[in-house]
Amino acid sequence: MTLAQIEEAARNKYNSIGSSFYSSQEIYNLIYEAELNMAREGLVIEGTVTTPTVVNQQTYNYPSEVVAFKRITWNGIKLTPIDFRLDDQLTLNNSITDQTQDPQYYWTWNNQVYLRPVPSSVEDLTMYVIKKPAYVTAGGTVEVPDLFHMDIVNFVVSEMAFKDKQADIAAAYYNRWIEGLKNVRKWSAEQKVTDAFKVVKDEESLSTNILGPI
Repeated sequence: MTLAQIEEAARNKYNSIGSSFYSSQEIYNLIYEAELNMAREGLVIEGTVTTPTVVNQQTYNYPSEVVAFKRITWNGIKLTPIDFRLDDQLTLNNSITDQTQDPQYYWTWNNQVYLRPVPSSVEDLTMYVIKKPAYVTAGGTVEVPDLFHMDIVNFVVSEMAFKDKQADIAAAYYNRWIEGLKNVRKWSAEQKVTDAFKVVKDEESLSTNILGPI
């Protein structure tokens, strides 16, 4: 469903087509709130970010909506995630070394990706990421799978009824929303079990690292 279709479905359910009591942006804010709740319940929203590297530049910004990395590649070659401790071992505690070469490793800090070695040529740095939903405005998109769009509609209707002081209606649709969140959790868990690619693990979660068993 599109953003407009979700708004229309919510207004239809609450019999409020054309009502100025609920602005479109107010409904968009409720849709965004529902998406954030689903993301907190484990719903994975995947994305890809690509930026060119710069010769002798180690750090690269990534969007603030990124919450985890599944994989990062440089020139199509997978980079190995490391942490500060492993970087110290690689550089003999000289973190400011400007040795340039084809990058092999990366770590993240303060919304930046650090590459080691520092790139010696211009190539694509591609980040396969898990992200939170973007803020919803007119002309935007709903980023959670359409499998759960009607659950968002139920959340919006419950909030519309709450604003209108219709407690019984608000409670009925809120209960439907809670059932929808249960389905989100179940679906997300099934994705992790049936498709290992959905599971995001950082270096500390692994039984081995680049230097051997932990």
